[in-house]
Amino acid sequence: MLLILSDESDVSTNDVVNWLNYFSVYYKRVNGNSSINLKNIYLSDEGVKWNLTITENFNPLPVSISSDSISQFWYRRGALSINKSLTISPNFSPANYQVIDELQRCINDNQNDVIDFLYHNLQSVKSIGSWYENDTIKIVNLQIAKQTGLLIPPTTIVNTKEELIQFLHKHGKCITKGINYNGFLLDRKLSGGCGTELIKEEDINNIAETFAPSLIQKYLEKLFEIRIFYIDGKCYSAAIFSQQDEKTKIDFRNYNEERPNRIVPYQLPVDIEQKLVKFMNAIEMKSGSIDLIVSPQLDYIFLEVNPVGQFGWISDSCNYTIDKVIASYFRIKFY
Repeated sequence: MLLILSDESDVSTNDVVNWLNYFSVYYKRVNGNSSINLKNIYLSDEGVKWNLTITENFNPLPVSISSDSISQFWYRRGALSINKSLTISPNFSPANYQVIDELQRCINDNQNDVIDFLYHNLQSVKSIGSWYENDTIKIVNLQIAKQTGLLIPPTTIVNTKEELIQFLHKHGKCITKGINYNGFLLDRKLSGGCGTELIKEEDINNIAETFAPSLIQKYLEKLFEIRIFYIDGKCYSAAIFSQQDEKTKIDFRNYNEERPNRIVPYQLPVDIEQKLVKFMNAIEMKSGSIDLIVSPQLDYIFLEVNPVGQFGWISDSCNYTIDKVIASYFRIKFY
């Protein structure tokens, strides 16, 4: 059986599932908001076994999953969670809430160790993706990309106005972006995150003398951007002509819905593909979305990799049928 962990609303997962149905691949899907109840974990000289039940929002009947039945695993998005909370008596004294908080913390720590155990065991079968890849560190990836022969933008992390000005004087036009891939969502209505922004003169004038550590990069002129969906040693690349639109010039993810960027299939040079494979092997990432830019001097410059980036729009724009490619990876029929 193929076990899939994703988000309930992820369209790309739905597309892959359609192909899995077509290929008659037996699978079970767990979503990040699923309710998980651990029945048992058993370890002995004979091996490791575990059993749990999953209850989905759209299906109140629990589904049983055992380690013996899982031969493949696809981590797409989301997280496993076991949410067991203390039940507090109405007569409990508020003065003892600190004790309750500490007990709940201990319970959470234990549950997190169990979840890590499950992730560790799921990575032992044929798999794509890993929950641990969510902790990929952008600045470490830049360092490893450089070590594997890829070009990277001049980059610094500073927390003082003085250091920032020195970097700007050295490199001229610069951008800032998040050190982490973080963001937030409030009540499903308001979202925010750290995008890529050009540093303006008024930013320098208004900034404090010290601030939180911030990632700064030299702004590089480009002919176009390249988004690559990488899976198991293969690159599915798309050229994005974002430079021709002021709205998307700094970052194509500032989408122009009225006049979308032109996106076409693109064949990377062999040596660049080889370096990307070497890089992905070095960070132990089997799949992900890689961003490059091509400079006016035709240099290929690595920007970042997102382990759970969307791939549907590349697939549709370039006719790559990436959803079929992923389903084919798990194409084992069960009888």
